Amino acid sequence: MKPTILVALAALSALNPVPHALAVDVLEEISWVGLRDAGRLGAGSVLAGGTGGDAGTLEIRSVPNQPGPYLIFTIENPGVTRTAYAIVGQVRCDGVEGTGYLEMWSHFPGGGAYFSRTLGESGPMAALTGTSGWRPFVLPFFNSVGNPPPERLVISVFLPAGGAVFLSSLELVQFAPGEDPLADFAGGRQWWSSSQAGVLGGTFGAIIGCIGAIIGWLVSKGRARRAAIGVMGTLIVLGVLELAVGAASLMYSQPYHVWYPLMLGGILEVTIFGALLFVARRRYRDIELRRMRALDAR
Repeated sequence: MKPTILVALAALSALNPVPHALAVDVLEEISWVGLRDAGRLGAGSVLAGGTGGDAGTLEIRSVPNQPGPYLIFTIENPGVTRTAYAIVGQVRCDGVEGTGYLEMWSHFPGGGAYFSRTLGESGPMAALTGTSGWRPFVLPFFNSVGNPPPERLVISVFLPAGGAVFLSSLELVQFAPGEDPLADFAGGRQWWSSSQAGVLGGTFGAIIGCIGAIIGWLVSKGRARRAAIGVMGTLIVLGVLELAVGAASLMYSQPYHVWYPLMLGGILEVTIFGALLFVARRRYRDIELRRMRALDAR
């Protein structure tokens, strides 16, 4: 009995489903209504509602014979303190002719300026072309270690001919050293971020580990039979539900940090508590038989 319990608790204590979570620091939440009211909005018009919620949605429509780029807004003294940072949000295209792109210029002390553009074939840095539904985009920049941070960021959109681009409210974020700005935003409308998954996974794993330790102690002492078996049965059902939700997340193409915690947690709970439930019933039955024999021997 004791080796089984120890193996179960060792596996549960290691339940930290997301070992690698991005440390995302949101520096500024960019509201189109706020920029418009502050006189900082360049090209585009703010629409009511949309995916931006109360912040509204920005529509930038191409001007005939003026291919752009169209300056949208500027961030002075953005407060970047890390080497990797990005503008992130959602974008939708409507009849964009040719190949357009979103663009961020990073201006540094001393006059240096460098750009990032969404000119990829797919993913969050894909170019703007044709008609598409809402999808995530990332405009990242990787500064060199030891270089000063940017003093100004300029965000624009380039439309070579006809069509329109719609933008949700945006965020300026920065990342811990060694993190990939594309990793946390490549999955579209994620159910949760990798940083949230890391916190929730670690917390949930610790709670389950504590519950497993308590159950193991109760079973070894032959106490609280109904409560211990009931809790194990509940955790097995929870594990099955996690597996079902994990399978659904794979069907909906959710990223690794969404489906992995669900699948791993479900597998561990079903297998460990399933085996522990079998052993616990035998243990309680043996204890009860010994009690009955002790009573008969009197």
